[in-house]
Amino acid sequence: GNIVTPSGHIKYPDGRIQMPDGDMAPPGYQIPGTALPGFVKPQSGLPEGSQTWADGTVHMPNGMVMQPDGSMKLPDGSVRTKDGKIRRPDGTYAEPNADGSYQLADGRILMPNGDIKYKNGNIMTPSGHLKYPDGRVLMPDGDLAPPGFHVPASNLPGFIPGGLPDGAQKWEDGSVHMPNGMVLQPDGSMQLPDGSIKMPDGSVRRPDGTYAEPNADGSYQLADGRILMPNGDIRYQNGNIMTPSGHIKYPDGRVQMPDGDMAPPGYQVPESELPGFSHPLDALQALDAADGVMDGKYYGMDLLPEGAATWGDGSVHMPNGMVLQTDGSMRLPDGSVRYKDGRVKRPDGSFVEPNPDGSYQMADGRTLLPNGDIRTKNGNIVTPSGHIKYPDGRIQMPDGDMAPPG
Repeated sequence: GNIVTPSGHIKYPDGRIQMPDGDMAPPGYQIPGTALPGFVKPQSGLPEGSQTWADGTVHMPNGMVMQPDGSMKLPDGSVRTKDGKIRRPDGTYAEPNADGSYQLADGRILMPNGDIKYKNGNIMTPSGHLKYPDGRVLMPDGDLAPPGFHVPASNLPGFIPGGLPDGAQKWEDGSVHMPNGMVLQPDGSMQLPDGSIKMPDGSVRRPDGTYAEPNADGSYQLADGRILMPNGDIRYQNGNIMTPSGHIKYPDGRVQMPDGDMAPPGYQVPESELPGFSHPLDALQALDAADGVMDGKYYGMDLLPEGAATWGDGSVHMPNGMVLQTDGSMRLPDGSVRYKDGRVKRPDGSFVEPNPDGSYQMADGRTLLPNGDIRTKNGNIVTPSGHIKYPDGRIQMPDGDMAPPG
């Protein structure tokens, strides 16, 4: 199932990309299009697996067909014309819903980004991935995607950009309004709920015309005291987090749905991919792929702990001082680097031999355990999440308080 492009890139079914020199591409890397004489020229924004037929039509994996005149034939036989209208098979025109979606003749709903929502809540993307309400993803080949898989965004002509949250509405002026109050402008800037504007170059201009300085983790302090996170989430002063999709994440782990109801335990908030913002799953995918297996683990370790911060350069900083680099390596608190192949290089350039249990002695005398914990000389263990486990069983929380028994 691997695909080798004319440029020598290898595209794996799990979304990873190997560069022509053998290195793995960083998260979000876009393979340059190649137009070979006599072959179909790649079309930007169309999903992987789209096929151009001899009549000039382009057939998507989810059954949508782009016509040479720019219209889009939908799976139920309706046609989305170039001006955005939906003409049903009987010749009548569908009225748009408040969020810009359309009810199709067969009962399914065409979403503003080209996704198709079924009556049971499942969503079929243009790329042929099926997203279940519980967060699972079925791949186009019928297999279930590994945990943390990021469905590739499509940008279909005439639709709002892929990756925007469900509920995003495109207005007549071309702006796209998010459920959390953010507004994507036609020029690529993003108007924030407090009136600030995130410019296409990444800078944030406050309502008074001054520019906000980014925090160390790439976030920005807004004029009203809230914090704009690198992925587009907005953190309130009480610790609650509003996502672009309108979900509210509480510090205790509960999630409030955009309609005000509380989500069931274990609910996974859908991630969005806003233009100009980092995508939290990019770092997860790099970490997951570092050991060569997309299994939701990094050499057997859980992926990212609570409190991990993605910086502007794409690196992810853990509460215990470990730093995930964009190439999949992990910089350790003593300056050593753990490479994708498992080797550990000390700051002096020498490589460490692993202990029989798979742990490594770090340059400062501490020990890196196979699960990512760091054992200090006095026997305390610092986890990636910043918790300290004492030999007598006590646990110190990342904020310095002692955890309650049990």
